[in-house]
Amino acid sequence: MEVETEGEVQYIAQAVLDEDGRGEPAGPRPWSPYAADVVDRYGVEWFISMPMYAPPEGCLACVPIGEEPGCDFCIRWSEVDFICPKV
Repeated sequence: MEVETEGEVQYIAQAVLDEDGRGEPAGPRPWSPYAADVVDRYGVEWFISMPMYAPPEGCLACVPIGEEPGCDFCIRWSEVDFICPKV
């Protein structure tokens, strides 16, 4: 579910948690400025997020961390003005 503000993410995630749900606290993620991943009392998983970042064309962000030898950039592509030197 995509929403526009941190407040909306927090509100929805907290509502699920308050109704016997479980999950991680809402917060920034490498792919989203603010998101939450929760499971409601019925076992349905909810991913609530502000609009997600998209990696630049050719970026290795889709490669699991450590899979590309010597690359520590794959977790940094969401940083403002970050340009992957491997692109």
